[in-house]
Amino acid sequence: PGQREASVFATVDGVPVRGRFDFLPDLTLPRPVAVDLKTTAGEATPDEFGKAAARYFYDVQEAWYLDALEQATSHRPDFAYVVVEK
Repeated sequence: PGQREASVFATVDGVPVRGRFDFLPDLTLPRPVAVDLKTTAGEATPDEFGKAAARYFYDVQEAWYLDALEQATSHRPDFAYVVVEK
């Protein structure tokens, strides 16, 4: 149970922020996992995705989204990337 393409709006350290999760689970579940879907032109291997994550600052996006969600809901679920080859 959860919501696809869920937008979250909050104010973090006085700055209005938003995040858009590809899938946001029911946060009352025992161990919810928020999901961000990423596509890749190459192979969806850990090494190749790691390179893309560093190049596109996915770690910053993840922290931003989770900070916004935590501020808005007082919940901070686990976070996972689902990587799909084009």
